Amino acid sequence: IFCSKGLFRYDPKLKSLQSVKGMRDELSVGFQNMVVDPESRRLWLARKNDLWSCNIDEFMNWHVPHIFVDGILQSLQPVALNQNVFRHDENYLTFLLSIPWFDQTEYPTVRYRLLGLDSNWITTQERIIHYPKLSAGSYELELQVMIQGEVFSGPSTKYAFTILKPFYKRAWFILLCLFLFAFGVAFFLRLRDRRLTRRAYIRQQQLEGELQLLRSQINPHFLFNSFNTLSYTIEKDQNEAVEYVEKLSDYFRLVLQRTREPLITLKQEMNLVEHYLFLQHKRFGASLEVNSRIPEKAMESLIPPMVIQMLLENAVKHNTISSDRKLSVQITVENSFIVVSNNINPLIKKPIGTGTGLKNIQRRVEILMKRDFVVIEDERSFVVKIPLLGEVQPINNNSK
Repeated sequence: IFCSKGLFRYDPKLKSLQSVKGMRDELSVGFQNMVVDPESRRLWLARKNDLWSCNIDEFMNWHVPHIFVDGILQSLQPVALNQNVFRHDENYLTFLLSIPWFDQTEYPTVRYRLLGLDSNWITTQERIIHYPKLSAGSYELELQVMIQGEVFSGPSTKYAFTILKPFYKRAWFILLCLFLFAFGVAFFLRLRDRRLTRRAYIRQQQLEGELQLLRSQINPHFLFNSFNTLSYTIEKDQNEAVEYVEKLSDYFRLVLQRTREPLITLKQEMNLVEHYLFLQHKRFGASLEVNSRIPEKAMESLIPPMVIQMLLENAVKHNTISSDRKLSVQITVENSFIVVSNNINPLIKKPIGTGTGLKNIQRRVEILMKRDFVVIEDERSFVVKIPLLGEVQPINNNSK
């Protein structure tokens, strides 16, 4: 009789059970899952997943119990017994145990521990062990059999396995993140340095533009012409001379104010142009014609300060202006550009200059507005197109 209590022989005459102790060659009769090889004297037991064998003398005389891992479940789904590597999300493991032992009536107890999780032994009579939500790492399940509270000195079973870390906790991913972080920091620092350098460069260009503007206005030639005009006006009409001085004072005040700002509205620029033209009309009279056709909605667009005034001064400086050779300047708006155009009246003797005025305007426009500066010149006309910024934004005079 092969049962959970062991292996017995039933004698129908005596109607009694006898232990298999002392029996040898007859053990294989009638048992489909167990066979004894009389020649090698080995007992073979067919288990669920493998075939187990032991010496029949050891089995019968020493009464040594064995313990096996019969099955492994991952989230209650069976996996191969030889699988010892699991993903980080395959961390709910169940181990199915068996203890084939046929000589004693005492029910064997299991003692186990999972090295890598806890080194303490746990005792149970169950044949199922659960480990839910194991962390990533290397483990070794160690199993031993206990009979009547004593650990058998016979063979123990060990099952080693590994639960992999998620990709975001692995060394290559951490190194990649550190590399990307370092690259991002370096890129940010480089971008910040470029921005600081660009701001410093823009500030330098603004300062150079301011100096250039002040030099172009406050120079002996300009003052000489202004004072001559003032002297002539005083002799002609003292009230008109007072107005001229007030306009001249207002002009220089506006120059000093406007050059402190990177961008001003087109309305502010045209106000400065108006003061400048008043002074020039006192000098040239009707020989200088300036016509502006600017829509009211364009007046709030932004523009670098004094560029239109400098273009007017450039036209006055490089052209002959007389009653029979008038200088006509047109100021209009085309699309998103302010267009300043004038006819060309060549001078007999060209003025001595560095040629940096127009380049200075062009460079300031390109840097501050990040758009193209257009110059069109032929034998009859000179046209400059300056881009406008459509939205008015507050200007921080303290920005660095």
